[in-house]
Amino acid sequence: MMNEMISTADLCKKLGVSRQTVYKWRKQGMPVALNNNFQGGRTIRYKLDDIMKWLNDKNWVSNEAF
Repeated sequence: MMNEMISTADLCKKLGVSRQTVYKWRKQGMPVALNNNFQGGRTIRYKLDDIMKWLNDKNWVSNEAF
């Protein structure tokens, strides 16, 4: 698996979950990576490897699922 940085929408699609679920997971300690955009702001991105490890550590998903 590559350590790609993905958006919240892409993470939702890959995992088949809602945005509310992702926000709940963030409150529970899910790893988040901030990405500076070209306009000087910051956008939230996720490193897919980190997310899969976090979910696997919680026994919520198997690495074999992706």
